[in-house]
Amino acid sequence: MTVYHFIATSTPILSDTFKDYGNTKYIDDLSALGFKVELSKKKRKKYLPKVNIPVHYYENEEDREKQIVAHEVDEDHDIRTQFQHPFVYYLSCEDTREGYNSLFQELDRFLSHGEWIEMYTCQDGAEEKSRKDSLNIIVNLRTLTYKNDIGTYRLNEKRLYNELSERFAFRERQYVIVTK
Repeated sequence: MTVYHFIATSTPILSDTFKDYGNTKYIDDLSALGFKVELSKKKRKKYLPKVNIPVHYYENEEDREKQIVAHEVDEDHDIRTQFQHPFVYYLSCEDTREGYNSLFQELDRFLSHGEWIEMYTCQDGAEEKSRKDSLNIIVNLRTLTYKNDIGTYRLNEKRLYNELSERFAFRERQYVIVTK
């Protein structure tokens, strides 16, 4: 089954909220994409209009893993019952240390003092199942604390994002609060 990650916020996430680690190149010739373009004899003599096709790419694998994307969830989606915040999004984040490092950096940039976000992970079709309370996590970026069912840990300010990426991983029916 497909596992989805969700994020809920008190303010909308705009298209430019999270840093784009990719590049866009505009290609004006379809053959540059590997398409074979054949024209009839009649059209060869006519002027062919230029096209500008945006192609989004990453310089390396690490840049792709850092990319965080949020897509709005439909108004009537069942997942909304899991959250207190009104703005709910599908969250795309690589399940790697680089992905989690980038996620917490972006959340730190996004959140203002006193704000918080919610995250939830579940399988497709299990949106209304109750949370597994033993998996709940609270991350406070202001006080540098990480709290789970085992205890509360003080985070090192200089290694904050690396340390969070080492401790954190999305798990099935896990509810996470990140506050600042």
